[in-house]
Amino acid sequence: MEEIVYRVDAAGIIVAVNEEWDRFAAENDAPELLGSRVVGRRMSDFISGADTQLAFELLKDMATLVRPIIIPFRCDDPGSRRHMEMRVTAAPGGEVEFRTRIVGLEARPTIRLIDRQARRDSARMVALCAWCNRGKFDGEWMELEELVHKLQLFDGAPVPEISHGMCDGCQRTLKEQWGVN
Repeated sequence: MEEIVYRVDAAGIIVAVNEEWDRFAAENDAPELLGSRVVGRRMSDFISGADTQLAFELLKDMATLVRPIIIPFRCDDPGSRRHMEMRVTAAPGGEVEFRTRIVGLEARPTIRLIDRQARRDSARMVALCAWCNRGKFDGEWMELEELVHKLQLFDGAPVPEISHGMCDGCQRTLKEQWGVN
């Protein structure tokens, strides 16, 4: 896979995406995320969870002040763990460029919880970390496979809605590596 590249301006408006962005959106059954539908909109329109939005704003601001920032993260699909890396750098005109690439891919049994086509139970909500893709159950963050077991998501019943946040471990990393309090 080529790098997924996108740029935002100082106000957080998406000003450009590359062809790989569109390919990734199409492969992940997300036509609403094609470049023609996101360019000109605020990046925050596509980020759920206050912690995740705050981290994006910090990244954007820090990239203009310091050296490039490199962040490992996960962006799993239902049938695989995708280990990814994002490089955030200042770009001309006060813009910030994000370059994302897959650094590792592990096949696994399908997890319906993160399948965009799975039927959802709007009365239930589960939090996933936007960085490491672990889920929260009874105050504990765990891998998706364990979360599915704890939530007993084995049959074809609707799965909970997903909200995104940041787990304690990723918050510690944010504080330690980026100097954020």
